[in-house]
Amino acid sequence: MDDTTAQTTPAPTQAPPARRRWLRFSLRTLVIGVLLIGSGMGLWWRWEPWVIHCAVETGGCEFPSFSPDGNYVGFSRKTVTVVDCNKGRVIARHELAWDYVYPPFWSTDSRWLFLLRPKPGSRLADLGPEDGLLWDMRAWTTLPIATGDGKSFSPTEEGAKRGYRAEQFPKNEPWFSRNPCEARDGRAIMWRALGVYLYSSPDSPEGTWLAVLMPHGNKVRWRGAISDDGDWIVTDGEGAEQAYIWHRRRPEYWWGIAWLPEFWLTVVFSVGLVWSVWRDRRSL
Repeated sequence: MDDTTAQTTPAPTQAPPARRRWLRFSLRTLVIGVLLIGSGMGLWWRWEPWVIHCAVETGGCEFPSFSPDGNYVGFSRKTVTVVDCNKGRVIARHELAWDYVYPPFWSTDSRWLFLLRPKPGSRLADLGPEDGLLWDMRAWTTLPIATGDGKSFSPTEEGAKRGYRAEQFPKNEPWFSRNPCEARDGRAIMWRALGVYLYSSPDSPEGTWLAVLMPHGNKVRWRGAISDDGDWIVTDGEGAEQAYIWHRRRPEYWWGIAWLPEFWLTVVFSVGLVWSVWRDRRSL
């Protein structure tokens, strides 16, 4: 081979560098992204602070009252109904011959439920044994076991058959007679238009409500009561056959989402996704 041939032989061309794809991710990034989507959907699903826990048949009762421990709620009017809030079922029901009663009074240990029959113009001290009924909640009875005026009680015939004696009933016990529309921490409910509104206090100005509870859009004027610990609210309407028991999942304030585990999972997965994408950009 001479020098002329060597000079005319073309040099091999070098292939251009391959373009790096902009969208590159590893299996780790894909898994974290799916987990982030799931936690975000869960956070959206559980965002509302109050949710309907159950709906119970009350037979048209309209005057609710929670027990001090928040486990039970009693309704009264022509029919007295006691509901287990946690299980969402009626545990006691009794038909009354009265046309109207006050919301049930609970003993401070949540054992005794006292139903008072009002008389126009009468005072509590003027009422006799025939003007009230007492139930023993530990016996899960659906029958009145004693009569009384809120201070002293005597067993009914049915109560005597069950072995109750007068000395077994509470005497001068401080009855749980707080405002059923106000919780221990000062939060209060009021019913306006077609819903029940929750305020930070009874004196909250109009428009500063924390939450509004509207069971359905039907034209019923709803009433309500809140438990002493503020974790339960019951709403029932005039003449409505059903009552709705609401449970609080988180505080109603803006920082209340910190009570949800879905919020922290979303934060962790968001940080993890950013870190994983950064690692992929460096290594892929």
